[in-house]
Amino acid sequence: MLIIMEVDKIGWLLKTEREKRKLSKSKLAQLSGVSRTYIMLIEQGKRKGRISADMLVKIANALEMSPQPFMEAMGLTYREPAFPENNLLPRPSAIPIYTSFPFHAGSPVEPVEYVYRAEVKTSPKNIEGYIVHGNCLVPVIENNDIIIVDREGQIENGDIVACLIEDELHIARLRRVADEFWLENNHAKYLFKDCKVVAPVIEVIKRLK
Repeated sequence: MLIIMEVDKIGWLLKTEREKRKLSKSKLAQLSGVSRTYIMLIEQGKRKGRISADMLVKIANALEMSPQPFMEAMGLTYREPAFPENNLLPRPSAIPIYTSFPFHAGSPVEPVEYVYRAEVKTSPKNIEGYIVHGNCLVPVIENNDIIIVDREGQIENGDIVACLIEDELHIARLRRVADEFWLENNHAKYLFKDCKVVAPVIEVIKRLK
């Protein structure tokens, strides 16, 4: 969209909708991809110049609302883009990324960043990402890579999994030997039954070194 609108008329609406959803400016910035400072300036009516409707659509999507209220506040009419059905792209999900392995955490843990990917059949609330520390499954997964796990996903023989052993995160491959299942990586083997928590790794994001 190429519509340009004055910023000061939408600041109050943005703040109202954000606070209604109990989102901080930082949280909204993470979800929308718009900087916290930019959002703050809009809300305070201090944003110099103008803001494009495209930027507003990003913020509205992060608030899980239609852009229409923002457009109506400007006296404009918003129409969803008309694309052929087979060209529609799935809306990306924001997957939280953690530095620790909080499967057993007793209280909420704030993510350090997010990654975005297309919607999948599995509920996004069970999908989380973790930054790997160490080289327990080189060369498949290395230090500082991000692993995406499904906390309720099914695990099969041969799968790569994230597991909690003695309160430490290990990345390993599940192997069946005789009648027992083992978790193997570059450093050791662990009995599957000794793990407190296990989740399949469904995606690996290689970090730039």
